[in-house]
Amino acid sequence: MLKARAIAVVAAVAVAVAALVGCTPVGPTATTKVDDNGFSAAVAGARIQGPAGVSDNGTKVSVRTISAPVPEDLTRFTKTAGTAVSISLDGKQPAKPLSAVFDVPDGADPANVFVLGEDKTTRSGVAFVDSTYDKTDHQVTAALTHLSWYAPVVVDRGRLVSQLTSWIGQAAGMKTNPPDCYSDKSSDLKITGLTEDVVWPCATSAIHGTDWSIQSNDGLVWQILTDPDTTYRPVTASTLSNAATAALFNIIKPALKGKNVMLPGETLAGHFEAEPPYTVALKVEPGLSQVASILWGLGMIFPNKWLDLADKGECILGVVNSGTSAPSGESLRSILSCVATLMKGAGAAILGIILTGPALLVAQLEGAAREIAHTNAVQFTIAAKDPNKVNSIPTSAQWLFQMGGSLLDEVVRDNPTITANGVTNSYPNSTKIFVGCGTDSYGSSIYMRSDAYTKVSFALALNNDVPSDYSLTLSLGGSSSLGAFGTLPEVTYGTWTLHPGEIIPRQTVDFTGMWALTITATPSVPLCGDLPVAVADFLDAYVQ
Repeated sequence: MLKARAIAVVAAVAVAVAALVGCTPVGPTATTKVDDNGFSAAVAGARIQGPAGVSDNGTKVSVRTISAPVPEDLTRFTKTAGTAVSISLDGKQPAKPLSAVFDVPDGADPANVFVLGEDKTTRSGVAFVDSTYDKTDHQVTAALTHLSWYAPVVVDRGRLVSQLTSWIGQAAGMKTNPPDCYSDKSSDLKITGLTEDVVWPCATSAIHGTDWSIQSNDGLVWQILTDPDTTYRPVTASTLSNAATAALFNIIKPALKGKNVMLPGETLAGHFEAEPPYTVALKVEPGLSQVASILWGLGMIFPNKWLDLADKGECILGVVNSGTSAPSGESLRSILSCVATLMKGAGAAILGIILTGPALLVAQLEGAAREIAHTNAVQFTIAAKDPNKVNSIPTSAQWLFQMGGSLLDEVVRDNPTITANGVTNSYPNSTKIFVGCGTDSYGSSIYMRSDAYTKVSFALALNNDVPSDYSLTLSLGGSSSLGAFGTLPEVTYGTWTLHPGEIIPRQTVDFTGMWALTITATPSVPLCGDLPVAVADFLDAYVQ
């Protein structure tokens, strides 16, 4: 007698535990085969029907009751309210939608009963499917387009909003791992000034200019402004919610200061045609940030097809059309209301639960909005590690060594190795400077031959192999015409004295109106025999 009573107590406890965790005990399995009329299979509390043509005749159908594997996040606001089932068609997917009818226990609020099923397109791995509720028969009917497990569940509206608020907060705090290029120490460029790790920036010298990118490390949408202007690569959007956000950005773009946006979790890339340095500034776009965050949250429980707002989300523009919309619970409610108008079935009904909730729910959403839409701005600078070295030039520029020289000298490319301040670097796009063998001044010219170039950028240095007591005084001038005895300087742009182990820093000279650049070099001591010798360089010099 005691033993039987103990068993009864254990059974009662088991039932109570099952009720608390919202699981249906594992039960029987129904099997059948598809025929000309389709199929019908039933287990306790659930009936599954397939129409004619749902699969090949003779295909085995299996419907078994299970303990629904609802993810932990969803158990915080849902509880199974009937029989959960797993459905299979001998490993195939149905050619036509199935109809699933679930009995719902008495006492469940029909307005809060929905069907939940596995769906790999959502971030939680499950989704609410289209369903209708029959008050009289206490049944919920769902249309199933793919086979997995399904369960009727009751949604607690207050806990649903709390969970949605949590998901929105997760979206705002979303982090990513830095790309390999972020820690690449071999780059000739350096990135400075970024005070917050909201993005992972990268920069690489290209044939002409600089390729750069930023990978999002933040759940917000940022407007991007650059100085100078940049050419952007096509914007990537790896999620449908981001694609919707990008589409909305394109609609409101004229009202914003930034020419592009950084989407959560994405990478934005571009190209600077000019030479460094460059400044990249980021400013939060609060309206789009709210859109992106709430779509990210809804993406946990709704299939992506319901979030495609690219051509249908005009109603959200009231929230983001100025680019300065203040974050609030009401603006989030507006977004939810807009999305609800685009959804059908369970999606619209579940959003309706939130939209008709008490004022407390608005307060919760408002708190989440203020959490995500802070308005800080950040910026960073991309500059050359060695400002005297240039690896690439704009397409409108030309290396100085590609210009013509006087009859006495060639304009020759050089790749000197210069040691200055204890650091050794090579400068592969340099132009040689020739000097005479004695201590007399030695003049040469570089012809522009075109009005296309009006400025020259250069640094100056002696080669490493000159004696330690050697110095060179160099003067750069300009000539507007060819005189009887060659080009003579009419304008002097600067005079410098070069010493071993020193670099005259990079500078730009404007030679507008000049036909040639004139170089006069005066050595301090004799160096060579009969022919002029190249002992100095215009380091990575170019005209533009």
